[in-house]
Amino acid sequence: MKMKLFATALLATLSLASASAMATSYSVGITGTPTTYTQTDLSKSVSFAGFNTSLGDLTGVTISISAIVNGEVTVSNYTEVLKSGTVSLDVLLGFSTGSVAQTFYSTNLYNQAYTNLAPDDVTVLGATGTVAASTNYTTGLNYFKTATVTGTEAVKAVSAATSAEDVDTWFHTTTLATGTVTYTYTPTAVPEPETYGMLLVGLGLMGVVARRKTARGNA
Repeated sequence: MKMKLFATALLATLSLASASAMATSYSVGITGTPTTYTQTDLSKSVSFAGFNTSLGDLTGVTISISAIVNGEVTVSNYTEVLKSGTVSLDVLLGFSTGSVAQTFYSTNLYNQAYTNLAPDDVTVLGATGTVAASTNYTTGLNYFKTATVTGTEAVKAVSAATSAEDVDTWFHTTTLATGTVTYTYTPTAVPEPETYGMLLVGLGLMGVVARRKTARGNA
């Protein structure tokens, strides 16, 4: 009976040691960024450190992209009458890694109107802003377990103008992008020193009980 109790206690101790391995995470930077300002659409091959498999079991990957976007549009009226209209710019962020599908995030940077633009007149509209988005991966994680992972970072601008005829619009968009990769994983369970101590004490006590039972059996 005593041996069973000791065995139960030891199993409980080891179970607690295993349960103490909680999920954790760490981040690495996407190298090759920040990029130089690139007009309109940025599509660049980048690399980053893969997950260190010795740390445990990889359960998820989050790729975050942040881009400073400067969107500018020049509107020219070369008619003989006043003109009015609107201009807008949408920004899309994306990232692809090997066979992992590319995911895009879209947001509107500006939507501005010009009113009664005089003949032969020119106006400049636009805005500068920071656009950020994250993409999560829970499948295809083996791709991220190599020493170095390569991918494609993309920032695209989609411009539009609504106006009367005979008005020219010229869009000039530049971007500066950076990125980080966050690995979420479950660490390999390593018993604490106290756990080893309890294990040794328990094994010793079990040995004592076993010897006493043997001695009683030989008496």
